[in-house]
Amino acid sequence: MKDPLEPVPDILEEHYNVGKSQHRPIDLADFIRKNSGDPALQEFTLRLKRHLLPCIRAMHVLASEPSALQLLEGLDTSYDASEATVNHLLIRSNCIYQHCVLQVNYTTYDV
Repeated sequence: MKDPLEPVPDILEEHYNVGKSQHRPIDLADFIRKNSGDPALQEFTLRLKRHLLPCIRAMHVLASEPSALQLLEGLDTSYDASEATVNHLLIRSNCIYQHCVLQVNYTTYDV
């Protein structure tokens, strides 16, 4: 069942689609503290930033292409993302967001 507060685009070319809303914020520090016994959360913030940095770099490369500028509205294209390290990344309001919908696109074959 789709959440009306969180529309997910139906873009078949994308491997997956996740909602973009910010209706369900989770404070990162509280999340880590409440789940401190979970080994998956060891160095969670550092690993999250290591995951995000290449994605952000790719967005900046894409932003240099004129056809993509509308897709990345608000991105500072003057920033040199190749110089950035995980120490340069700040997570706004120290929040991550919970989403009710994850759409995964994959091919199946009836044999």
